[in-house]
Amino acid sequence: MESCWGLIHAAAGGSVLMTDIEEMPAAVQDILIDLLDEHQRTRAQSAAIRLISGTTGSLLEHVVAGTFSDRLFYRLNVFHFIV
Repeated sequence: MESCWGLIHAAAGGSVLMTDIEEMPAAVQDILIDLLDEHQRTRAQSAAIRLISGTTGSLLEHVVAGTFSDRLFYRLNVFHFIV
């Protein structure tokens, strides 16, 4: 959890690219949600983070299958791009 918090603080005011997010273990998904919520509550406006996540499959299908957190899915404000 400490390294995730360090990543959030290091990214303040910038962007983070997370690839293969569908592979993230459930426990890490829950930690990420909590850290993002905490950061949003305590940060200055200039320290906002742009979180960009990528996946090779449908996150919605992973949510339906129970392998990806619906809370994180909606927290990421998902935009679907099919190439």
